Amino acid sequence: MANRGYLYSINAKPTADESNPKIIGLSEWSYIVPLSHQILLSGAPQQCRSVIWDGDEHIAIIGDYEEGLQKFELFCTQLTSLLPDLTPVCQEAVEFLRQPANKQAFFLLEAGEIFMMSDDELSTQSETLFQSILDVDKEITLLLEQLKTQTSHSSTKHQTRTEQNQMLYELGLDNWFNVLYFDFGERAASENLFEEETVVHREQPTQPKAAYDKHKRPFNPFSDFVFYTTTGIIFAGFLVLLFTDSPLVDFSEVTVFQVGLYVLAAFVIVTILVAAIKYLIEKMLRSG
Repeated sequence: MANRGYLYSINAKPTADESNPKIIGLSEWSYIVPLSHQILLSGAPQQCRSVIWDGDEHIAIIGDYEEGLQKFELFCTQLTSLLPDLTPVCQEAVEFLRQPANKQAFFLLEAGEIFMMSDDELSTQSETLFQSILDVDKEITLLLEQLKTQTSHSSTKHQTRTEQNQMLYELGLDNWFNVLYFDFGERAASENLFEEETVVHREQPTQPKAAYDKHKRPFNPFSDFVFYTTTGIIFAGFLVLLFTDSPLVDFSEVTVFQVGLYVLAAFVIVTILVAAIKYLIEKMLRSG
């Protein structure tokens, strides 16, 4: 499972007391906090306690909902004037965030899982992200200037698909929905969110609200990186076995096409096996 940042709306700033804020899921994004989320949080942002992770460190961030949404709408207007193809996705984002059922006093960002990807102190990473949100206007200006230069030279038309996808990934304009990996759902208004059982997870983990400090971070032995690395190593082993004096295949009697089929079959088999092992291990970890 990818490490993600989670964006919610919330009706009150999270505190240490046993209050019951209403929390509504809005979006989640893998590995980074995209520019769209930073813009939405840039309305009078404040660092605050997490509603997902235990601990006294202020690793979550809130921002005024209406102010942040107005800044996001302005950004979308400026962006689509340069890249008209992004108009539909920007309109869908604004319409979703303008829905009365989603709108509350604050946006809330929970980036704890993204912080888990680094060995730096949580407070350091949270402060760095907070400063980035404070400086988001500079980032917007720089991006728009770059796009103006590119469009004036028609260079955006010649971007590779990879470059276009990377830009869209960093902007984070899509992927808006209410049911997130950590889902507070209808129970949030009536139950204490700071009690372990009230954090509702799709697959009902034993400890969804993990003690979140530098020495108690949840460890996933089969992250995406480990999964693909393991697959690559085992597949490389298959290739070595195939292309050496192996009793499995006599290459003096096969064609290049057949060799290709052997390689493809080996890759498919290895991927399925490693994926099955990954699934079983994660299932055991979730079940405790």
